[in-house]
Amino acid sequence: MLGEGVFWTNFTLECVLQMKIEDWIALGLFVFFFLIMIYWYERTSSKKRKAKCASFDAVAMNKTNTDKLFQADSTYYSYTTHKPFYMRLFSPQGVWSPYCKTCRKWVQIYSPMLGIPVTQNALSELQESDIVKSLFNLDWSVLKTSERLPTWTIIQPAIRISLGRCKTCDGPFCVLSEIRGQTDREIIQGKRLFSIEIDKKSALELLETAIDRNLTANNSMYARAVSFCKDLGSSKDFAQVALAHQRKEKAQALGRRGLWEHDYGILDEAEIHLNNALKIFEELGERKDQALAYRSLASVYYRGKNLDHAETQVKKSLGLFEELNDKPEMAICYGFLGQIQFDYKEFDRAELLVRKALEIETSLGNNRGMAKGYHALGAVYKALDKRERAKDAYTEALRLYKELGDLSLEKAMQTELDRL
Repeated sequence: MLGEGVFWTNFTLECVLQMKIEDWIALGLFVFFFLIMIYWYERTSSKKRKAKCASFDAVAMNKTNTDKLFQADSTYYSYTTHKPFYMRLFSPQGVWSPYCKTCRKWVQIYSPMLGIPVTQNALSELQESDIVKSLFNLDWSVLKTSERLPTWTIIQPAIRISLGRCKTCDGPFCVLSEIRGQTDREIIQGKRLFSIEIDKKSALELLETAIDRNLTANNSMYARAVSFCKDLGSSKDFAQVALAHQRKEKAQALGRRGLWEHDYGILDEAEIHLNNALKIFEELGERKDQALAYRSLASVYYRGKNLDHAETQVKKSLGLFEELNDKPEMAICYGFLGQIQFDYKEFDRAELLVRKALEIETSLGNNRGMAKGYHALGAVYKALDKRERAKDAYTEALRLYKELGDLSLEKAMQTELDRL
């Protein structure tokens, strides 16, 4: 082994001694251009970072509209002090790296910890949306009715929250809020809403609420959130919370099975599984899940031609959604009730209910919901033999379906118009 080392040393020295002047020039040029490439890469990266930081400041502080000022808090941490090149080169890239001014260390945050599902309306309103304003003002009560994200893909509309703190000096928590999701027209990837710094009491309330609602990204982030809570002196029994999560997941699985059986026409089994799911949700006090289970049961009864039972279940669902002020779900319930009244041939009642659904969808700016509402309203007017009103409603539905690019419904709507 030693002999091989001596051989390669001698061989290298011999090659160096035999190098001509043009070889040294070529080597020097290679090193020079290599250093130029490194410098250019660093300069370009720095410009990109500055541009990203500027865009972040513009979004976080919303300078273009001072009545919606969202000041990014940088009392304890700095968000413009970037790691040196060599540190970025040899460390994994994270979501965020606030700089602790006290310890002169970077708090590396590698991935979002919490995910909160939102409607497409929030994607367009951004800082104007109620949920963003509540989070910015440290009102964590809006999370108490949130559900776990079904998927962490880009297209799922959601607010993602990253948080961390400097443990060396036991500093406050820094929180970054971003929004992602797909609208009818575009895909929004990681648009930053605001950054704030929160004290330990607020952080504990946020984390405990998120754990209760199972809003953490994965098991690793769940464990980290629990660790933060314990460090902050939480008295919560996390074993009981985990057990409640397991029961809820079991109920949700029963609900999914009931819906699958509904789709395949196995209505008796669907009713049994949905009622079992509903019982667990009631025991856990999960009002939104109860409301969804009631509406799923209504679908089972509706498919089985039991309109009285279907109407009763939808009204129970609507009552819970009204308590929760969940307007998108309220609109669906009003539309469902309108369909039931339509089947009863109570067309005047059906019109009132469909108009309520349409009014909510319009206030939310939900084009797909509006298109369905005008479609249903056209059918009601057609049944009432109000052809001009039916034509107007169908025309508006057709326009919205064209905007959405839904070719099948656009074709169906055109067919309805041709029949008038």
